[in-house]
Amino acid sequence: MCGIIGLISKHKSGFYQLDTLVFAQMLIADSVRGVDSTGVFGVRRTGSVEYMKVGAHPFALLTSKQYELWSRQMIQNFDIVVGHNRKATSGEINNKNAHPFVHEHIILVHNGSLYNHKSLADTEVDSHAIAHLLAKKSPDEAIKEINGAFALIWFNVKERKLYAVRNSDRPLCYSDTSDQIVLASEGSMLKWIAERNSKKWEDIKELAPGNLMCIDQESKEITFRTVPLHSVAAYYNNHCGYDDGEYMYLSQSEIEEARQLAAANRVSENVDEDMSVDDKLIIEFVDKYKTGQEISFVPETITEWTMKNPDVKGFHVLGHLVDQPDVHVKATYSDMDDKLKERLEKLIQAASLSGKVEAVMYYPQNKQKLLSVGQVISKGTYRAFNGTHITAKEWIEICQKEKCTGCGTKLKANHLKVTSINRKSTALRLFCPKCVLKHFLALKPEVQENIVKLNGYSPVDFFEHKEENMTGKGSLHGS
Repeated sequence: MCGIIGLISKHKSGFYQLDTLVFAQMLIADSVRGVDSTGVFGVRRTGSVEYMKVGAHPFALLTSKQYELWSRQMIQNFDIVVGHNRKATSGEINNKNAHPFVHEHIILVHNGSLYNHKSLADTEVDSHAIAHLLAKKSPDEAIKEINGAFALIWFNVKERKLYAVRNSDRPLCYSDTSDQIVLASEGSMLKWIAERNSKKWEDIKELAPGNLMCIDQESKEITFRTVPLHSVAAYYNNHCGYDDGEYMYLSQSEIEEARQLAAANRVSENVDEDMSVDDKLIIEFVDKYKTGQEISFVPETITEWTMKNPDVKGFHVLGHLVDQPDVHVKATYSDMDDKLKERLEKLIQAASLSGKVEAVMYYPQNKQKLLSVGQVISKGTYRAFNGTHITAKEWIEICQKEKCTGCGTKLKANHLKVTSINRKSTALRLFCPKCVLKHFLALKPEVQENIVKLNGYSPVDFFEHKEENMTGKGSLHGS
């Protein structure tokens, strides 16, 4: 999961000082969708583009000297700004792999993940491959080839047009007002930002799947047209039902129709007599479990999976619902890394795991009910300072084997609440309380205040009885 935002000014003079504050707030609020990397790009009124990005949380970007200069450009020269918060799914976490991605005349941000990454372009990050695709093909041709989950915003320098499109697997909302056009992954976030800044973003709509939004930079005119999506919906879609002994994919509108039909059937006196056992099971199943619903399940085993494209492979964590053993649960991890497998093997030793439903499936040949969930955590997890959840067992093992990435000191078990843990399948970055405090004190007071509100405490509290005077400044090397 990643987050994307955009702000387009309709004023001839571009943006005002308030707009720079609003955009920064949007970037911070959007970070709940990902803190692995942050990036922005701005389009000058002449059509040229300036961008910067960093493999870190948004405060690392917003408090840098580079962003201060970029923010000035927003007032002086830009009339379009776009931001991205990354939750890494493919590729390491570094400046290079942060969004936006540039290829020829295309600059792009992406929320989602692909299943045909390498067939589009040989890039490290799947999102980068989409930029390659859009540079050589029209949007209509390119979007049809994207097999996976996506919400996209990109600017075509040759055409001087900003585009936005999504499929049913990822959200994207917008508001078109008299003086601005605003976009974001979450409409509720836009409402909150608008209220606290007296912005009139009242008519916030969700962009329909397959509806391509095009904004002409010079006229600010918005046009919409339908573009064909990939013939098979992305794996993480709402789907249920069956087809030739397998499960078939249904669109969001089709599922809603099924729910409405089920509601109508429940008030009909004779409909139950006409419904098959399978139909009853499907309707009951679809009604009970919704996308985003959190469930608890008992883990059982780990299996490997691959697709026709050999580059697309990973692991499944399999189990069943705690209170309903006949409902199977599957969590999918798109990687085939030994370290990831070791971590998953430790994870399934927990009595129960939790995750949010991303898909509902029913197999009529054996009447199997299956819920697909996102990344799961153990019920017995603890939170590090940067929000990472970890089990007590994992944390003890880390303290025994690892040291602080920043200063090399040994980590202590009772310091978890003021330790930063950034873990991926191929890398583990740890920062001890001293390093966390150094970075915290280098931030602006208002940024520190936001972090304290988010965590409920300050790293300064940890050292209030210490004699050390912890000072320091952070640095940023953007690309």
